[in-house]
Amino acid sequence: MIGCKNDHADSDKLIKVSRKEQKEKFPYQIFSIDNDVLYRDYEGNILKTDSIKKITNWKKIWAQDLYKDNKGELQEIVLRKPTKEDVQLNEQIQNDLEKKASLKIQYKEIDCSNLSFLLKKIDSTDQAMRNSGDYNPKVDEENLNSVINILNQCGMPNWEQVSRSDFSTIWLVLQHANKEARKTYFPVLKKSAENGDLRKKSVAMMEDRMMMDYDKPQIYGTQVYRRSNSEPWKLYDLKDPEHVDSRRRNVGLNSLSEYLENFGIDFQIKQEK
Repeated sequence: MIGCKNDHADSDKLIKVSRKEQKEKFPYQIFSIDNDVLYRDYEGNILKTDSIKKITNWKKIWAQDLYKDNKGELQEIVLRKPTKEDVQLNEQIQNDLEKKASLKIQYKEIDCSNLSFLLKKIDSTDQAMRNSGDYNPKVDEENLNSVINILNQCGMPNWEQVSRSDFSTIWLVLQHANKEARKTYFPVLKKSAENGDLRKKSVAMMEDRMMMDYDKPQIYGTQVYRRSNSEPWKLYDLKDPEHVDSRRRNVGLNSLSEYLENFGIDFQIKQEK
């Protein structure tokens, strides 16, 4: 791993996040390498984010000490050898999130160095079931169990570890999960998109799905519905429709009118700049 020495001038002004605060305010930090903060080793050497991302089992070999500024924003993370207390904290955070997501996860040993193979297998199982025309909820349940075990043991993969298609399988499985699971693990996917790994338009699609889950207007216009095959498709309620194309451009989506043509929906609302 590549590192370089720093004089600690800024570090000394930061506040270490307590375990209680980490659990309550920064639970998702255990899942992802964050491009927006500075990483150090326990000796104070700055670590390059790209070099950390190449290590598939970083979550198993390191614990994280979080440091915030006086506004409460994370600025630095120190990686060090984990203690028994670190392991317990991680387990508490994971259990809290699984309870929030209404999940009962069965432990499954994950080989973090072989994620590409595992994710391809999950995707293959998912697509085979959906293409068969015979929906089996057991397949979704088993795939979700595998994905949560991946997140818990290996953290969220990135482009340094797996291909884009393999990587997107985690999004796909959570997209097909129950609404509580989507909402609970959405911040992990959002951070991944902010880091430049997951496609922003995938996260936008899930965000719209979540709005629909909780009877709120969608943001990007990705969700359509119909009550039967004999009825025409309809656009689900949309927030601020006059600016939707601007929001869609920001996440890599084409105009809403072009998108809705695929469903036979005529969208004629004039867009404002």
